[in-house]
Amino acid sequence: MTNLSTKSKRLATKSTREPIARGLEFLVRARDAEGWWRDFETLAGESDEWVSAFAAWAIAPLPEGRKLAEDTFELLAFREREEGWGYRAGVPADCDSTAWVCRLAARLGRSCETGVGALQRSRRENGGMPTYRAAGPIRRFTGLPHTMPFHGWTSPHVCVSANALAVLSGDAALRRFVESAREPDGGWSGYWWPDRAYPTWLAATALGWDARAWAEACPESSAFSLACRGALGAESAVEPLLALQADDGGWPASARLRVPAPEAIDPAGARESLDHNRVYTTAMALGALRGTL
Repeated sequence: MTNLSTKSKRLATKSTREPIARGLEFLVRARDAEGWWRDFETLAGESDEWVSAFAAWAIAPLPEGRKLAEDTFELLAFREREEGWGYRAGVPADCDSTAWVCRLAARLGRSCETGVGALQRSRRENGGMPTYRAAGPIRRFTGLPHTMPFHGWTSPHVCVSANALAVLSGDAALRRFVESAREPDGGWSGYWWPDRAYPTWLAATALGWDARAWAEACPESSAFSLACRGALGAESAVEPLLALQADDGGWPASARLRVPAPEAIDPAGARESLDHNRVYTTAMALGALRGTL
């Protein structure tokens, strides 16, 4: 499966050259003094490990982004723990953050044995991947009582499973779980994401399935969703995405992270957090415009 059509890839080498350069400059400025990208404000604070792994993965194929990605991986390697990586320092490791570090490592030609092992140990009997393998560590972090169930966060999630499948590509049970979650219109829905373009991009690309028709028909029009649709090959998403780039090179905060209660199996109606520092959306836009996702 190709991420952008041939026409869109030609566009990415011409009219998007300057927007990509400006977007990368924005990301360079967006790092903190230690070199981390931070985004999303939740009760756990801002993410550094998860967001930095994703942003570095998205820009690693860019010649100008390779060094940034290498530097970010070194920061992440220093934070490695037995179960992988997490939302930020001090938060227990989770499967989604760990998968992004593993995917970054693969792009850089680095080893990520700890992360791969943690993902393999986390897969459920039905093939799906939860966000948290066990309730104990995240329960202790949140300080919630033992009477509070955590089966929402420890149940298999389609968006996390699709991301993990990109790492564990040979896991047949995990693949079947992601395949089975495809909805009648050809897209996927996620647990942590109210919009569907991002989980659909995760799932379709991990499976190697063509979802261009779905991406063209998808009505979501935020910068983040347009980037996801563009990464799936929707030519109609490219020009609107370019038009949304701000003067400082970044794209508007529009990646909506949904944060359900730990016991919630159905995440509908959960509070949301935007990527207020615009790192997540900008990284997604750069990867989509350059055709590297």
